[in-house]
Amino acid sequence: MGETQKASRLEIAQAFVMHVGHRDFDRGMSLLSPTVSYKVVGYRGLEQGLSGCEAVTKHLIELAERTGGAFESLKWEDWLVGGDHIAVIAKILIEVSGQRVVTSVLFLIRFDADDKIAELIVFPEDVRSIERVLGA
Repeated sequence: MGETQKASRLEIAQAFVMHVGHRDFDRGMSLLSPTVSYKVVGYRGLEQGLSGCEAVTKHLIELAERTGGAFESLKWEDWLVGGDHIAVIAKILIEVSGQRVVTSVLFLIRFDADDKIAELIVFPEDVRSIERVLGA
């Protein structure tokens, strides 16, 4: 796989994660495979995951609405680029009804042959605090 394709996937991953937590996430929908899978490890209700572009997009838009836009990345700490995967470590802020949590999260993004995001797995550092703020 050439360096150009890796850079292209990095740009796609960067564009995707910049949309997470924003109400206009439907713009990020074009970056997803129609059969994308999504799960949050350790988070009740999302550990089994979601499948399909519409289901994932709907969830991420609902997350942004529920947090009133107070789901944001404070700092992108590291980007790890492989052939089919990109891992992103971020410090995030989530706030709902005056309750807030700041924690680190690892996003593992897998691409398909068409350079669409085929799988997104989220590994929160402090899942209990996220559940406390967002609910299960």
